[in-house]
Amino acid sequence: MKTWGEDWEHSEANIHRIGISARKTFADRHGGRLILFGLVEAEDNFDEIMAHEFYGQYKGPMGAWNVTAGRFGLPWGLLPGFSASRLLYDMPHDRLLGMDVDSGVKVSGMVGGPSHVP
Repeated sequence: MKTWGEDWEHSEANIHRIGISARKTFADRHGGRLILFGLVEAEDNFDEIMAHEFYGQYKGPMGAWNVTAGRFGLPWGLLPGFSASRLLYDMPHDRLLGMDVDSGVKVSGMVGGPSHVP
């Protein structure tokens, strides 16, 4: 006969992935912003620790143009601010698309303005 708690004697808990991020925003009086961001992740019970994202982004007035430099997340699908890697269930994007971050310089923004929207 099993005693209470005997089933738990050989149990173990593992950390698959955990991360911590920091973000600081500096603004000027013209509406421009400098954003500094860092994300460090640990995997497999802290056996592997990596700097996942580290970048600086300068956003022009009202986000009309943006320049990002460093190691940053790539947009996935049609939602550029959406990160499928942060979901609690498994997504096929890593097997289909490969990595979700890249290093370099990215220039983005809007073409035209509100008067050009149909």
